[in-house]
Amino acid sequence: MSEHIKTTVNTIEQAIQILSYNEHWWEGFQSHGKDIPTLRSLAESPYAYTEKQGNLAVALLKRYHTLFMKWGLDLTQLLEKPVFDRPFRVIDYTKSIEAYTENDSEWLEMKFPYQKKIIDLIRTLKGQKLKNRVPMIYDGESKTWKIKKTEVTLYYCVLIAVRYDFKLVTEELLEEYNEVKQEKLHFKKPCVLLENGQLTFKNVSTSLIDWWKQNYDHKTFRQQCDVLKELPVDNMCNFVFTDKSTLTDRIAVSKNRELYLDRNKWTKQQLVSALDDLNSLPLLLHTAQNLNHSREIQEIKEWYEAFNGAGIPNSCVSWGFTVEDAPEFRKSKNDKIGYFGDPYPENLPESDRMELYNLWKDIQALSSTCKQITKETKIIFVRGRIPRSLMKSQIIPKSVCTVFDYSYWPTSTETLGRVVENCAKRIYYIIKNESISWKPHNYEFL
Repeated sequence: MSEHIKTTVNTIEQAIQILSYNEHWWEGFQSHGKDIPTLRSLAESPYAYTEKQGNLAVALLKRYHTLFMKWGLDLTQLLEKPVFDRPFRVIDYTKSIEAYTENDSEWLEMKFPYQKKIIDLIRTLKGQKLKNRVPMIYDGESKTWKIKKTEVTLYYCVLIAVRYDFKLVTEELLEEYNEVKQEKLHFKKPCVLLENGQLTFKNVSTSLIDWWKQNYDHKTFRQQCDVLKELPVDNMCNFVFTDKSTLTDRIAVSKNRELYLDRNKWTKQQLVSALDDLNSLPLLLHTAQNLNHSREIQEIKEWYEAFNGAGIPNSCVSWGFTVEDAPEFRKSKNDKIGYFGDPYPENLPESDRMELYNLWKDIQALSSTCKQITKETKIIFVRGRIPRSLMKSQIIPKSVCTVFDYSYWPTSTETLGRVVENCAKRIYYIIKNESISWKPHNYEFL
């Protein structure tokens, strides 16, 4: 038996924490596996116990009193006359909703005891209806939700309140709810139609019409169609395609911002040219890996050939990282092959290996010298994080695509992740495979 522990336990909470965590410090001081979740829940509770929780804690400590005694901790007096750190918390079972004004802002306050259905509804309101744009604050001690009052929050919160029998502390909320309901019944969704070969907006604000006239009235029809996927309107336009349709047309009329292109069907030059025609450059070319093999260098060479074929000179291509130095191309029996093996194809003549070596050096030189990003920049290579030159330039990329044929989207920092999410087009340029497990419900190769 281990030596007795010289300490005192003054409250039930202290004893619960010892029973929950000291198994890691005292060999043999263990509770039953079935009791561990309950003990941890009690030990980690940020609030005072309710009377029910207090009785449960005492019952658990009585079950393990003999174990405490073996370690010199006598809880007899504490269990006969339990002492707690704080008075019992009394749960208020009333459900109420009220409106109030604070610092010239209008708020809604919903108060109710824990009920998963109601919490899920409020979280759905926060995530889907408001897109995390309206402040919502939860106070765990008082079990209240503080929500910025808008027409949307008013309508849905009162709807929840009526459904679950809340008390309307502010009676005017019901009248305001009915007013919003009437507006909602007469609301017509903004949409765009194709009429007589022209795009026509319906039920949209005058500000959107003015913005369209200023920025897109003079654009080509394909560019007009393409930008619709970025606007908060329902695209009601239907287009009929033939097998002779160009990639530009297919991207333009696609209603999805996530585009899936088959590498075996569309060349890199067709992709770059289509984005250029649709005014969707600069393009971020995203890779998360170090370059370890000459086939990756050849892939980048093909991208440069695509840029040049689409009329984009090397001066308009920028790098957010520097490519690794080219490894030695001469093979020797004494040379140690790295973790990724021989970086050049096996059994190649030395002249071919030297050619690949020189290509690698050329790409590495481009990546180390072409760092500046200006208004003329059309292509930006990035790896894992957003380059400082891009942040300083304040240029906003319009499209993003993976450099290589990835079966996943490359990982990146949170900042670069936000840039990628905000791009108007997110392109998966991969070899078509119907067994892809990560495809979304609107998955479609163009």
